[in-house]
Amino acid sequence: MNNIPFRDIPTIGPAGSINSNALDMANWLTLHLNGGELGGERIVSERNLAELHKRQMVCQLYPWKFAETP
Repeated sequence: MNNIPFRDIPTIGPAGSINSNALDMANWLTLHLNGGELGGERIVSERNLAELHKRQMVCQLYPWKFAETP
């Protein structure tokens, strides 16, 4: 298997700078579905995984419905 060199793409930011493949992404998904374990080894604690899955920016469900003022 040939290694593909890392491409640094700073102008499109963090999401565009991901260098991965299908196996890496499948392992990432498996890690989350298995509660932080991959291949029988704990990679992320359950507490930290729960924090990853929490909403980090809570938004109002219906932003056009403002609170009524008296």
